[in-house]
Amino acid sequence: KWMGPLLLCVGCSLAGPALADGEGWYAVAFGGQSMSNNFASQSTLDSAVLDAFASNGLTVVDGSSSFDDSDIGFGATIGYKVTENFAAELSYVDLGSAINYQSTNTVTDGVTNFSATTRAEVTASGPVLSFLGILPIGKRFDVYGRAGLALMDTEVRANASTNGTSASDSASTLRSNAMYGIGGEFNASKRFGIRIEWNRYAEIGSAEVTGDGDIDLLSAGFRISFH
Repeated sequence: KWMGPLLLCVGCSLAGPALADGEGWYAVAFGGQSMSNNFASQSTLDSAVLDAFASNGLTVVDGSSSFDDSDIGFGATIGYKVTENFAAELSYVDLGSAINYQSTNTVTDGVTNFSATTRAEVTASGPVLSFLGILPIGKRFDVYGRAGLALMDTEVRANASTNGTSASDSASTLRSNAMYGIGGEFNASKRFGIRIEWNRYAEIGSAEVTGDGDIDLLSAGFRISFH
């Protein structure tokens, strides 16, 4: 008679505590538009190109340039929802090109005119650890705030070609940066959800090496829970 209750107690002990609804492990894939702030302006890069040619004894006769400070950003997340109001997430984020610059110029050495092309690109990516404060709104919707730390590898690549010759160079910096954001999630079911959020990665890069500035990411994501 004692065997049945004893086995039941042992089974309950082995099973461990039950997770509350919505708590446990989950994964998220996301993507959207990234946009940089305060890295460098088109006019600043135009001036840098003029100075570079001048330092090599060349004068720019005519030219044009293009400048893009937005790109596609994406990433993946593994997270754990501790309670209905708190979660921790570890992500890998690729913010794309913070700056994509190109100039086409006609330059002269005082005797001959020839064409020259200059390109520069700044990229940033790395792991992110963040924590979410969550406010449920009914059974289907959550809004949340996020704060954390990003370890971003920021790289600048530049190349120039003129008069049949070309040269290229690159530099990178790895540093930790604060990040924060807000978002909302629609819980389609207990296992699946759809997110929309905005995050800012603050002071990415280095003023001495790559230039520095903020990068914003506006993204949509898909969540799947493992419980």
